[in-house]
Amino acid sequence: MAAGDPLAGDEEVVRAYMHPYWDDNVKRASKSAFTCSNVSVSRLAIYDLNQIVEVFKKDFEGRNDIKAIGCAKVADIVQTAEELADGKRSPITLKVIEDPIKDDLRATDNPAHALICSRDRNLPYQPKKITGGVANRLVRLFKLTTLSE
Repeated sequence: MAAGDPLAGDEEVVRAYMHPYWDDNVKRASKSAFTCSNVSVSRLAIYDLNQIVEVFKKDFEGRNDIKAIGCAKVADIVQTAEELADGKRSPITLKVIEDPIKDDLRATDNPAHALICSRDRNLPYQPKKITGGVANRLVRLFKLTTLSE
């Protein structure tokens, strides 16, 4: 697979939740964790959860404590944008693509890195922020995973 290739539907990816993507009062992710046009995730097919958490800790050390990790299957992520909202189709489509990080001065090398990409349904090459409704469905979709110490 090359950078930009879509991931298989049965793959699982994880998302780190920390401030401002985590609401400590209700102990859940906020929809802001999913409202960009490209959302960073990591692939459990490449690194196990402990290895991914170590990469996250290096990247966020001293800035934000990781509060939780969410996990979801790629096929379910893609389907989330296909669900009907108020009898209408979502204005976006989602795909999850490979995006390994190597030799980037802004981030720790992460061969497991991937992106959830949101595109305008009518203009498929046009990035578009994930809508609030789809972001809320993604928050519910990503199951919280316990962090091992």
